[in-house]
Order: sequence, then structure tokens, then C-alpha cells
Amino acid sequence: EGTEDQWFETWEAKMADRNDQDQLHNMTRMTTCYACGSRDPHEVVTHFQAGDNAMSAVISDTLYESLPLPLDAKLCETKPGNGRNLLAFSDNRQDAAFFAPSLQRSHEQQLLRWHVVKALKDARGKPLSLVGLATDLSQNDELIRGLTDETGNAVNQNNAERHVAGLLLAEFCTPGGTRSGLEDLGVVEVNYSTDFQQLSAVSELQEDIGADLLRHIFDVIRTNRAISTYSGLNFNNEFYWGHYSGNKRYYKLSDDSTPRHRFTLLPSQTNNGHRKNSFVHLLRDRLGLSNWLILLTDAWTTLIESTHSNLVSRPGQSHQWVLDNESIHLTLPSVETPVYQCSECGTINRWVFQSKNVCRKWNCKGMMEQIPVEKWSARLADLHYHHNYTQEHPIPTLIAKEHTAALSVPLKEEYETGFREGSINILSCSTTMEMGIDLGDLYGVLLRNVPPGISNYQQRAGRAGRRGQGAPVSLTYARNRQYDQVTYNDADNFLKSPPPTPVVHLTNIRLLRRHQFSILLSGYFEYLFDGQHQPGLQIGQLFRLSRVTTDKENGFHMEDGFQDFGEEQAAAFIQEIHQWLNSQLSDESLELTERLSASVANSLPKSQQAR
Repeated sequence: EGTEDQWFETWEAKMADRNDQDQLHNMTRMTTCYACGSRDPHEVVTHFQAGDNAMSAVISDTLYESLPLPLDAKLCETKPGNGRNLLAFSDNRQDAAFFAPSLQRSHEQQLLRWHVVKALKDARGKPLSLVGLATDLSQNDELIRGLTDETGNAVNQNNAERHVAGLLLAEFCTPGGTRSGLEDLGVVEVNYSTDFQQLSAVSELQEDIGADLLRHIFDVIRTNRAISTYSGLNFNNEFYWGHYSGNKRYYKLSDDSTPRHRFTLLPSQTNNGHRKNSFVHLLRDRLGLSNWLILLTDAWTTLIESTHSNLVSRPGQSHQWVLDNESIHLTLPSVETPVYQCSECGTINRWVFQSKNVCRKWNCKGMMEQIPVEKWSARLADLHYHHNYTQEHPIPTLIAKEHTAALSVPLKEEYETGFREGSINILSCSTTMEMGIDLGDLYGVLLRNVPPGISNYQQRAGRAGRRGQGAPVSLTYARNRQYDQVTYNDADNFLKSPPPTPVVHLTNIRLLRRHQFSILLSGYFEYLFDGQHQPGLQIGQLFRLSRVTTDKENGFHMEDGFQDFGEEQAAAFIQEIHQWLNSQLSDESLELTERLSASVANSLPKSQQAR
């Protein structure tokens, strides 16, 4: 029902052919966006899910940066974050494990972007080479202390320059659209050392569009990561490039081979003419140029024939062209420098076609409208990412690790030691950290969900300030879940409710049996090790196997070499257990189990008393 102007048109999207995994999980994927034409083999359009990790990351960053420095701040000057520490609790072990690397990666992005803006501020309007900036930032000890490599280990001076170069090239040489990158937000402008006006004039390209077209071609090549190689940097490494990894990212004018190369200026031909690509969309459909084919061909010829264009062929491949990464320069525009935003898709850009302010995004029909200076200044001050990247106060470095029951005991002990000593700043933990572990001075605790009960809340929140340090803080994030929201709306009663008194039902037959088994196992261990204390016992030692240790060089290994434990060893183990149980050596343990059973016998149901 309703009038005609209240209706809107919809289309049924074509889904990708189902592969084996799709059929196994009974799912279909949309791999093409029919609004902009983007393609992704995984899935370009997904169900909308309002996750909690992004919100938790913003809260964690804000709380972490606001924490006071340790009392012995001078001793922590060489530590990441100057020794700040924060516990982040999650009820779900998987959430805790996922949050640590997610927070680490997002914080590193913000940290690097702040240092980029800081370097551009110090340059006072002078353009900085992207690869030169990578070299300079790799020598910044404060930045390097907060970066981790693809293995999760701290970056060192041996791989710092390659690592920072990879991060910067990924920031400015992969498709945008994140709306949180420096170029996407309009905070930083990307330019080139190429003189497009001179190239256009020498080649006699169409005067009103020649230079702009050359610049646009460079932008397309750069943002599709068709760039020259960087020493020691692997273009197949998904840690830096994500979906844009691979060695086949280069440009040609056209390609008629099968399968056809993906990155070309001219689209393939059909019986009715040419297919549509981003260049056809911009030149023919948006700018209305009937000679678009000649323009693209002439522009490409100009770029590959000029020795000053900074478009270079790949080593040994004369027809495969990439952008020289040393030609990419960054500048920090002043507040008065024009900045434009598309009226349709919202894309922000510092540069537009001078002939027509059309949006250059694929299939977008919007126009680039200049944002007033006053509105732009307000945005820089108010919006979260704008403020983070441009603030004068430095973003502290951060190292985050998980602390869950899934980790081995030695690794957990390593992280706990690092947390106490200040080399690890945030532990994303599950309920394992509620009690029993001394973590030293702790100023802040973040609860990433409302705990299931007041006793859990008190244990977690009470971790901060146990040693009397001033102004400890505990911050709880109520997720968009029914329990969290109900508790949040009735927070006073939740906080005033008394914790339940712990109760152990000794008359539970299963619990009784477990206690009896533990007594017997304890006695058997004393027999195995002649009564000597054995810290950190492993399950294999019960079966007379040697300890398993781990180190970064050799990984997991057994102290006495690899040992078999098959049917023969299992039979020998069972025989040894029976011999111990039937000997006088087990008398004390058996007596304790009988006394425990007798102490609760009268409380047990009659059907279980004989057992």
C-alpha cells in the first residue's frame, strides 16, 4: 500500500556458483557488488552484523591511553606504552583469543598513521617520499616498540625498515574504502613526482583533460597495488596485502589472451563494442567523451614511452607495467586546502577532475562537492579517527596478548612475566585471570561484557588497585545482548546484590569419587618421584614419559627424546598401577579415601552407601 513515491526499486542479485565448501555448509555467496561492480572471490556483500570487537577496541584504546604511568616511569621509558598495563576480560574464551591480535593490529594502524601525520607536520608542507618516510620511521624506536611482525613477535631493527615499508605501501597502495585510512579520510594527500602538465603538453594530449587523465591512471594503478617491488618485501605475503597479495598485479593497455589479464586500461571487445570498465565509466559515461578510446591509447603511449613518467616495466617483462614506488609522495594539506566529498557515495578526495567534478568511483553517479572550511575544521576536531591521527598528544605503543586456558603453561607464564615487567601491556583473558595469579601493580580493568554474576564482577574489577595505587579504574562494556542490557539498566541493584556463599555438596557421589581418585593419584605421584616436589607436572609424566618443553628455535621437544606409548607400554602402566594398589605403598592413600567416604556415608542415599 501507499503512494507511488513511497516505493523504491529493488533487484534480485545473481549469486555465485556454489563450490564444494558452499554445498557442504549449505550457503551461497554474492561475489559481485551490483552497486559498484567490485568483485571478491570470498564474498563482497555479507550479512550485516554489529560486532563488539570494534567498539571494544575503541574503548580499550581510550582507556589505555588515559591510564597513569607507573610510579617508576623512568625505568619504563624503553618499555612499550611506558609500562602501562590493562586487563581485558571476556567470558568467552574464543572472544578473548580473537580480541588480542585484533586489537594489536588496529592499534598498530592508528599508531603508524599518527606517526605519518607527525612526520608530515614536521615537514611543514614539503612532500615526503613514501619509501623515504618508511626508512625514517623505521629508525623511530618509540614506534618500533609497538609493532609486531607476521609471527606476532616484536619487530627489531633487522626487519624494521622492510616491515614499516610494507605497512605504508599497504596503507596507500591498496584499494581504499575503509573510511579510516589517512587518504580515505582526506587527512593526507597522495601526489607523484611526475609532472603531468608537462607530459600532457609534450605529447599533445587533449588540453582540457590530458594532465588529469594521466593523474587518474596513476591513481588507479597505485590503488590496485601495481607497484614496483621493495627490497625484501614479498608481494605474496597476506599479512601486509590481504586479498591483494600476488605477483600478477601489473597493467597493460589491453589483453586479448585467454584467460584475459585483469588489469588493463581498455576493456575487452564484444560484438556490440567494448565492455564497460572504470575508465569507460568515467570518460564515456560521466565526462561524455566520445573519443575515450583514442584518449586512453594516447595517454598510455605517453606514459610508457616517456623516461620521466615513473611508470616502469617489471624486470624481464617489457609489456608489464607498474608504478615506481619511489615516485609516490605524501603531503599534509592545510585546513584551507580544498577537500571534496561525493554527494552519492560519500567518498572524500583532495583532487578532482578540473573539467567536471564527477566522482571517479566505479558506477557512482554522484558529484564531488567542496566541503566548507568551517565544516571540515569541525570534522577534524570531532570525529574519532580524524582526532586520533591529528592530535598533538602521541598515541602510546601497545603490545597485547591473549591469556586463556588454551595456552600452554610455559607460554602463559611467559606472558604473565612480560605483563609484570612491562613488555606486554594488555592481556586479553577469560575467567582464568579472575583469581590466583599475581600480576603486580594494575591500574585498569576492562570488562568486555557484563559478567554472569556479582561475584565474577567483584573478582574482575577488584584486580585493579590491589596494592593501593591511586585511582584504579574498572570499565564495563554492556554489549547489545539481552542479559547485558537488562543488567546495565538495573546496574544499582546488580552492584548492591551480595555474592552467593560458595557451597560444595560433598554428598554428591560423582564429586566424592573425583576426590578419592585425586587422593590416589597424589599418592601414586609421590611413589613415582620418591616424595620429591615436582612443579609443573605434565600428564605424560604419569605414564613415565619425559617432560615436553618448547623454545622458539626448536619448537616442542621431549627432554629424553621421542618416546613411544603404544599397547605394550599401556599394559605395563596398568600392571604397575595394580602392583602399587596391592602393595603396602598405597595403604595410606587407600585409608584416606575410605575415611573420606565414611565421613559422608550417612548423608548419601541408601542406594549409594554400599558403593
